[in-house]
Amino acid sequence: MYPVDTSGLFFGTVYIHEPGGLVTNLLILFLSVFLVAKMRGLQGSWIAKWRMFLLCLGIASFGGIFTHGLPLLFTEEEFYLVWGLKNSFVPIGNFFASVALIPFITNRKNDGRRVRGRKLWSVFFAAKAMAVIFLLFYTRTFIPAVVDLAVTYFLAIVATVGMRGYIPGASVLLAAFLTAVVSGFMYLTPWHFDPHWFTNSDAVHIMVLVSMVLIYKGACEAAPHFESVKA
Repeated sequence: MYPVDTSGLFFGTVYIHEPGGLVTNLLILFLSVFLVAKMRGLQGSWIAKWRMFLLCLGIASFGGIFTHGLPLLFTEEEFYLVWGLKNSFVPIGNFFASVALIPFITNRKNDGRRVRGRKLWSVFFAAKAMAVIFLLFYTRTFIPAVVDLAVTYFLAIVATVGMRGYIPGASVLLAAFLTAVVSGFMYLTPWHFDPHWFTNSDAVHIMVLVSMVLIYKGACEAAPHFESVKA
């Protein structure tokens, strides 16, 4: 939220509201760029969806550099515009992850056959993302995104549990989303080792970094399966 005091740190004349948040958002941005670049050589719609998911996290973290680290660069109205825009990439990223997992959310193996209702699920996930984006701007709280993340994590865990045993990388993807669930509990429980450099929000960002690496690994391990099904 827009700061009502200067409880952060001054580095010369530069005010950093959440130094730890600034650093961890930078780490997420760099990791996103690195992983997306590493995935460029992999083809197919499966890998493209996960690439977009990781890219959305990077874009969100780019905005977080300013909202967490340099909020006083903006007026209050400008701050909430930037805040809403950057957080909009959370439900957009969730959309890509959900669409990638639709066949497994519906308990159907991806064996190359047309999955009944896949388009309806895609429409549902798109509508959900748009509703969450609207609520983010309307309420100016992160709660709509938290609910969206909870729904996405639940569906992803259900899907990846069903994928295990016949899709390579499924267990790694399951570990990624279980890690994300742990980060969600960290977000809901305020604490800190240091009020400036390591709070529960910074711990959440560290868990996001771990989850991103696991998603990259799991998605890449599964990619050959989807290419063989397509062929």
